[in-house]
Amino acid sequence: MGVSAHAQQKPNVTIDKQGNFVQMKRDTAIQTDRFFIDSKGQLCPVWKSGNGKLFAIRISRKTGNPYKFYLKPNTDLHDWEGN
Repeated sequence: MGVSAHAQQKPNVTIDKQGNFVQMKRDTAIQTDRFFIDSKGQLCPVWKSGNGKLFAIRISRKTGNPYKFYLKPNTDLHDWEGN
């Protein structure tokens, strides 16, 4: 007997009163006033996702495609939010 497990995915549409499928807003990221500086000195703006995670948009060297690079700041040593 085979067992299959599937991850439950978040919905991406809602249904309005007329029965139409309406796309939901996926990400409510806001840009911070901070920058990520990579090892080559390039600046990338830092964004804060809707669930509070920090990320920068980087460009893949191999494919040239943009991707999110999630940041994990050491909050013990630095107050990165400026409070």
